[in-house]
Amino acid sequence: MKPEQDGQRMIVSALSQMDRKIKLVEERVTGLRNHIELIENNLIETNQKLVQEAEDFNKTAQDLRKQMQENLDQLNKISEHINNFASKDSVKVIERYMEIINPLSIMNKEDVEELIEEKISNKEE
Repeated sequence: MKPEQDGQRMIVSALSQMDRKIKLVEERVTGLRNHIELIENNLIETNQKLVQEAEDFNKTAQDLRKQMQENLDQLNKISEHINNFASKDSVKVIERYMEIINPLSIMNKEDVEELIEEKISNKEE
């Protein structure tokens, strides 16, 4: 029976060795699954952060577009008001007329009445 026992021992030893190797492989597979699960969770978390950042970016871009449109509208209003101002040439023409007319030398009603009274009194004398 010795050869049979040796054969059985070899088989038991081989099975035991295979069992250890299978357990080692199972542990590695479990470790890989845990690692994959961790990576998946990190990817999901990263994806959620990226989606949130993209939404924030889009909102910021929309706010900037809105602000730019408001600024453009204000610039258009300012431009319209500027167009209503007199040009430099128009102001120069008005200045020339003022120099010619010289409104400070124009008499008011009281001055005219006083002048008339003086003339009348001079004629009477």
